[in-house]
Amino acid sequence: DLISLSSPLLDILPDWDAEGKTPAELSEPVDGFHPGQIAQALEAKWMYEHLEEAYPEFLGEVNPHNDDIQKVFGDQGGY
Repeated sequence: DLISLSSPLLDILPDWDAEGKTPAELSEPVDGFHPGQIAQALEAKWMYEHLEEAYPEFLGEVNPHNDDIQKVFGDQGGY
């Protein structure tokens, strides 16, 4: 299966604005046109949450070994 999703920046901006932040903070500072690192992280979060809700089959099953992995490696603070 294949789906196409538009950039979620327009969905992200109202929450960003409500926090008192400016849209300029989401732009890449070098060229001011592309989404910066913060925007990319917010887009990834939005996309994952959207996939969980609308297309859970795209994410697959939860790894049944997650608890074992947590016991061995603990919380390393990464993704």
